[in-house]
Amino acid sequence: VLTAQSAHSDMKVEEDAIKRKDGCDFMFGMGHQLRLPWRTIATACVFFHRFFARQLLVEYNHRFVAAASLFLAAKVEDT
Repeated sequence: VLTAQSAHSDMKVEEDAIKRKDGCDFMFGMGHQLRLPWRTIATACVFFHRFFARQLLVEYNHRFVAAASLFLAAKVEDT
């Protein structure tokens, strides 16, 4: 799957997929440690992927965005 950001940057599709997976793994690990409901973690993953659907992955630290996504998901889901 060629994402819009991969087409506009020097990042390869494989690198893009690895960073996206790492971001979700990071959110699942932190969510588990914080004892957040699965729905909150899943919402965070959606926020994460939506953000990077519009922004270049090379311009932002994917772990910072993952942490922010988890924070926002916890607020949205009232956990």
